[in-house]
Amino acid sequence: NKKMKAIKIDATARTITEVQVDGFEDIQKHIGCDTFSQGMPLPEGDMLWVDDCGWMTAKKAFTFMGNVFAGNGLITGCDEVTGDDKDCLCSPLAAHMFAKFMAKDDEITEEMRERAFDSWTVEEIE
Repeated sequence: NKKMKAIKIDATARTITEVQVDGFEDIQKHIGCDTFSQGMPLPEGDMLWVDDCGWMTAKKAFTFMGNVFAGNGLITGCDEVTGDDKDCLCSPLAAHMFAKFMAKDDEITEEMRERAFDSWTVEEIE
C-alpha cells in the first residue's frame, strides 16, 4: 500500500500539518481516537474525519468552514469515480484559511458538551 498525503488539524497544538496515512489505523493515530466518523465532505472528494467521541472526551475544539468539531481532524483524499484512497487535494495553507482554533487557554466546557448533544430535535431526526 502506498502512503497518502493527508492534512492533520491538531486542536490542542493549534497546528495544521501535512502527514502521511496508510489505512484506518493511521487515521486513528493522527486523530487520536479509537473510532472516527465523517465530519464533512470537501470539494473533489476530500473528506474531513473527526473523533467520533470528541464531544465526550476532547478538551479542545476547532471550526472548519463554519462547522464545529471536538478533538482533532484529518483530511484525506478519495477518488470520486473509483472510491480508492488518494492524496488529498487540500493543502495546509488552504486548511488554515478554513480552520479556526479555540483560544490557547480555553477548553470545552460541560455546557458546550450539553449544547452539542442537545442541538438536534426529535422533529429533525424523524
